[in-house]
Amino acid sequence: MAADVTRNSVTAKAENTSLAAGSQKLAAKNESNAGNHSSKYEYGQMCVEILEAIGGSQNVKNVFHCVTRLRIVPANRDLVDMDKLSSVSGLLKVIESSGQLQCVVGTTVAEVYADFLKIGGIKAGGEADPDSASEASAGKKTNIITQGLNTLASCVTPGLYAIVAGGMIKGIISLITAFGVSDKSDIITVLNAVGDAPFYFMPFIIGYAAAKRFKIKDSNFAHRF
Repeated sequence: MAADVTRNSVTAKAENTSLAAGSQKLAAKNESNAGNHSSKYEYGQMCVEILEAIGGSQNVKNVFHCVTRLRIVPANRDLVDMDKLSSVSGLLKVIESSGQLQCVVGTTVAEVYADFLKIGGIKAGGEADPDSASEASAGKKTNIITQGLNTLASCVTPGLYAIVAGGMIKGIISLITAFGVSDKSDIITVLNAVGDAPFYFMPFIIGYAAAKRFKIKDSNFAHRF
């Protein structure tokens, strides 16, 4: 009897030790996977921390981005830890609005978005302008005027950077000529060409933005040319 009790006790200790070792290996594996994600992608660490704060990739109902913000629509808001999300390194600010978690990243949001999809194994939700994204997530029906304005804004917005750049170059030209430089000099000619370029190519820029807005595949353009 005593031998059986001793044998059972030794067996139980061995099983507990085995379970503890298995748990440690699993934790080490998870940490290793997180580390691999962080090292493989430029913004991997940020994306891993965001996923942990929002309850994992399974809690992502939809995700998209605008010019500076990564916009996440969680499936279950109760699983989101806002304090942890706000403390993620690399996020400038976190705003919760219209059912979205708006993570302000900055001009690198497109790269962060791409890494976020790959690390989380999430299907792309696409790029959306702020107004239409907020309305869609809130589930509100918009009138035809608002829809038209949103469509117009999403088509024109991508070209604003080029327009601003062209206008600044034109301003520089005016400033240079004001100091007595001839408007027929080589440098003015080159600057004029660069400043006019955004306006020459504006139809192509707007056309491409409109194609993305109406979800026209690039392959359709390839067959036409």
